[in-house]
Order: sequence, then C-alpha cells, then structure tokens
Amino acid sequence: MINYKNKLMKLTQYVLIFVTYMISSSVVYGQMLSVNPDGTLKGQAIHYTKNYVYFKCEGVVSEQLIDIGYTWLTNYSSELGVDKPQNKNCVVSQGLPDSLFAGQVSVDYYISTANSICFYSNYCTDSRSMSFKFKDGELYFNFMIVNLAKGITEQMCVASNGNIMNKKGCALLE
Repeated sequence: MINYKNKLMKLTQYVLIFVTYMISSSVVYGQMLSVNPDGTLKGQAIHYTKNYVYFKCEGVVSEQLIDIGYTWLTNYSSELGVDKPQNKNCVVSQGLPDSLFAGQVSVDYYISTANSICFYSNYCTDSRSMSFKFKDGELYFNFMIVNLAKGITEQMCVASNGNIMNKKGCALLE
C-alpha cells in the first residue's frame, strides 16, 4: 500500500530544497519575498496595527513559498486534529520598526472566509502561520497552529531541506 503522506512530505522536502537553492545566492528574503532595499516588504499595505503592517500575499510572497506554507500547514493541522487552511489565500505581515516584532515576517493562512479578516482586530483565535528564522547562514521555517477553543498553540521548526528540527519552534534552535 502506498503511503500518501510520506510521498507528500518527500515532495515537500524537494520543493523546500529547490526554494532554498533559489534564495541561497540572494540577499535575505530575496527570491521568497519582494522587499525594498531597506528590508521592508514591497507592496500596497492593506492594514496597519500598533505592531504590524499587513499585505495580501500576491505580488509580495512567491508562489512557491505560498505552496510550501499551505502544504506544511495543511498536514500539520491534520496531525493536530484542527481545521486546515481553507485555501492558499494568505496575508503577509511584517513587524513595524518600533515594535517588539521589528522586521519579523509571517505568512498567515485562514480556515474560513470569516476567519480571514481576524487580523483587522489584531486578534486571531484560530490561525495557521509560517515565519522564518535564519541561524548560522541557514534558513528555517517555523509553522504555528493556534486554536484557542481547543487550547492549542503548537509550533514546528523545519530546516530548508525538509527535516523537522523540533516540535517547539525555531526560537529554540540550539
């Protein structure tokens, strides 16, 4: 019997390797995200909060990166028994310079149309997000699932080669 999940994870690993190869010779975020010379995201902002500026993913986030986040977050949601992202529609946020989250970039996917506007209230109780960590010249993907109704706040750190580094988040990389 063919193990569909293992084949999908292997395919995702190959896609991650390809994306990493694309960005390996560029400036941080170079091929994954459209950025200005000062490191801010390039695009038309759709919303500002005290800590973040938000953009639609289209034109700011590469299609490959949108696909990677969607695939990993769909699988991770299934593993945790929560709703999967509804589709590949997403919003990308960047921490504002004077905030605690300065420069931090996150790609957020939503489980429903109604849920997709939660960032306007600056409070999402059921979210699926991907962020990035660079450590010692290596790129890592941090996938996070939040579902307050079930008391779930889980993170998984994945290396650019597709290996799962830990199930506690990339902030805990040694």
